[in-house]
Amino acid sequence: TGSAVLVHATNMNSKVDRRSATRLVNPEGHAAIDELLKIELGDKDGIINIQVHDASRKNRVGGQPVFGRVRLHVAAAKDGSTLMWCLGADKKPLARRWLPAMGPWQVTVPLENATYPDASITLALSADPWTYAQVAPMSSYKTPGARTVVLQVLEGRDLPANDWAGTSDPYVQLFYDQCTYSTRTLFNSQQPLWNETFVFLENPSLLTRTVRLAVRDHGVADKTEALGVATLN
Repeated sequence: TGSAVLVHATNMNSKVDRRSATRLVNPEGHAAIDELLKIELGDKDGIINIQVHDASRKNRVGGQPVFGRVRLHVAAAKDGSTLMWCLGADKKPLARRWLPAMGPWQVTVPLENATYPDASITLALSADPWTYAQVAPMSSYKTPGARTVVLQVLEGRDLPANDWAGTSDPYVQLFYDQCTYSTRTLFNSQQPLWNETFVFLENPSLLTRTVRLAVRDHGVADKTEALGVATLN
């Protein structure tokens, strides 16, 4: 009772951000923001971090506490649609291939790391019409096969602190068809944001139907330690 909130949206790549006006929370715990926050993507994909702040006066000492957040992934597809996805209830993904003719995608998303367990935010998501500018290939270029595997390494969350400074220097290795690929190393980060794309020529053999991933900590003198592994079939 008597509290107020505001919404703060940030493009994690460009750091461009927008804030809503402050709105009062009613006795039922609801606040109607009803405001357009428009953020330029700046590239063909990106991550929008949406935070709900406690803007009440009594909590302003030392900054505005955060009630919770949502991370919205956005990507432009070659067919002119916009791909949007985030985590829903029970960490299940919510995704939409969106076109302007559909109207805004209205979706209610639970807040991550929320102060209150059932806290959520309802968003109406849309994008301006755009054209995907594909670079024309050289005349001598040949497609490396009928099918390719495209894998985006987006981010890591809550990675273990693995060095004396209480943090890690993580990077991701990918293993496919006897080849190894790596992201760049992000130093002093337990919440790394790589946002890198890898394209593999598909090998139709049943022996190479998996992609193995390993998150590693770049140590001193080129020593590395594994922080975790995963396999995609």
